[in-house]
Amino acid sequence: MDIEATDEDYFVYGIEQDSVTGRTHYLRDAIVVGKYEDDSSALILLYPQVKTADGEMEATILYHAGQFRAPSFAELMRQLSFYETQDITHVPPYSQQLLQGTCADKLPMVNVWWK
Repeated sequence: MDIEATDEDYFVYGIEQDSVTGRTHYLRDAIVVGKYEDDSSALILLYPQVKTADGEMEATILYHAGQFRAPSFAELMRQLSFYETQDITHVPPYSQQLLQGTCADKLPMVNVWWK
């Protein structure tokens, strides 16, 4: 059974994103970039069906209970950089405001519309 979120629900990034909102048919063409942490079921994927204006693919961490999606691989790396270098207790997403002044700022984002 496919899960097919509407555009209104799907294209929400950042802290307002629902981790169980998705489009399972994207998995058919997903590019597996690697595994995340020691969890053998958590994968880092790129979805070629969704691209930024400059052609970068949507990136996601797919895990057993849902997924965290970012509009680009660069944004996913910013989020993971913050997670790996800060003393925090929860996994992404993090607000853009929280990332300011951290090493995540080394990957600057332009035209950020998500919180």
